[in-house]
Amino acid sequence: MYFIEGSQRQWTVLSRSSATIAAVTVLIVISIDLAAATIRIPQDHQTIQAGIDVASAADVILVAAGIS
Repeated sequence: MYFIEGSQRQWTVLSRSSATIAAVTVLIVISIDLAAATIRIPQDHQTIQAGIDVASAADVILVAAGIS
């Protein structure tokens, strides 16, 4: 067992805090990306309005050429 003195101990605590914040940030970003869906018109829904009606805030709506 060893003891960490003064400023070295502060750096250890700071490093652990930084690692924890980084890990939480990564998890949040991943969860946001996983929640987003891609809605394809006309494969998933026949009209653009139908796709918009079911879309959430982070979703992407892709419209095929020739669809109006």
